[in-house]
Amino acid sequence: MMDEFSMQGFNVKRPESGNPFANLEGMPVTTVKANLIGDRKMKVLGICGSPRRHGNTQIMLEKVLEVCEEAGAETEFLFLRDHDIKPCDACETCGRHKKCHIKDDLHLILPKLWAADGIVIGSPVYGMGVSAHTRLLLDRIGGFHAAWMSGQDGKDGPGFTRTVGGAVLAAGRVGGSLAWSSLVAEFSLDQWIIGGAAFGYGWDRGEVLKDQAGMWEAAELGKRMVRMINLVNGGGWESDVRTDTMVL
Repeated sequence: MMDEFSMQGFNVKRPESGNPFANLEGMPVTTVKANLIGDRKMKVLGICGSPRRHGNTQIMLEKVLEVCEEAGAETEFLFLRDHDIKPCDACETCGRHKKCHIKDDLHLILPKLWAADGIVIGSPVYGMGVSAHTRLLLDRIGGFHAAWMSGQDGKDGPGFTRTVGGAVLAAGRVGGSLAWSSLVAEFSLDQWIIGGAAFGYGWDRGEVLKDQAGMWEAAELGKRMVRMINLVNGGGWESDVRTDTMVL
């Protein structure tokens, strides 16, 4: 027996399976436009923390960036597995002097982080949390934000206080919400502007493409990132927005 329920103001048919996302016919499709920031395009950086290439995390993250590009943003995809990032050794040099004595590839990544208006972190869900690659990066960059905000060596930047942060989480079955909670805590500690998350489900490589709700969330996250970056930089939330109806 089919009935209907309301989601974000749209009537969506509920299939007999009880899964409201089995049929996304009639879901909203919003088109957004990325405003210029001064005389440049907004920049959105996607960071993939999965050890698996072409896996579900990468697929969802690329969807987010694709939507940002379609809106007019400049995007970049960064694969953490291609970089040598060592664990933090708690020396506190970064918090005092905005420098890190560890010689690895973090020095190549930091300029990309500071230059981005929005950062989307993608991670598979491992042990109810994020991947080791993702955790290493988060542990290493937290102290740098403390240095920016404390004014050590002369405050010459806002740290992450004007950075919109989003997340893509790919889970086999459970743990997505707990992994997201850990990222929310990290974003909050470092004073990111939280842009939201997309959750996808699937065990095998590419299986997330069968998760219509997950892929829809990834696309919507891309649009929300653009809209929030517009808002942070003086544009309106509803600037250049058009909503249509999804037809599958």
